[in-house]
Amino acid sequence: MLTVSTPWRDRSVRLARIILWVALLIGVGFDVTRALLIHTDDMISTYGAAAAAMVYVIGVTVVPAQML
Repeated sequence: MLTVSTPWRDRSVRLARIILWVALLIGVGFDVTRALLIHTDDMISTYGAAAAAMVYVIGVTVVPAQML
């Protein structure tokens, strides 16, 4: 079911998408910094979580705002 688009709804969806991208970039930045400073061999779960977060953020970005 599609809803009517309003300016406030569009702004809130845009703000939510921006916040998601910023959070993803901060999280990946901390992860890369940690990986460079602390050399550990067991980073599979960290990369899996980052990949899942990236798929979620890209999915929210691609879906039309009326469907969110």
